[in-house]
Amino acid sequence: MQPLTGISDTLEKLREGFEYVWNSQPIRVILLMLALHGFVGMSHVALMPVFAAKILNGKRNNNGSPEHFSTDWLVVCLFVLSVRRGIVGLERLIVVV
Repeated sequence: MQPLTGISDTLEKLREGFEYVWNSQPIRVILLMLALHGFVGMSHVALMPVFAAKILNGKRNNNGSPEHFSTDWLVVCLFVLSVRRGIVGLERLIVVV
């Protein structure tokens, strides 16, 4: 069983992680896009049932239809990402999708 790491080891690993991200431009861009999406792009999830009911004139049993589309699209994106061999050009793919 491995001994527990101290706070200094944890801070050193965290510093190394930030340094790696800072020195890798593709990863840095991807993380910034994910942060931006997290701050401003997730509000549509809360409004999706209201949109389906009011705008699409949906009933109680089909309010989740737009959410199913996003789930199917997620599976396709996961497959595309799983067959990639590297991270170069990934930020352009994320913007397109």
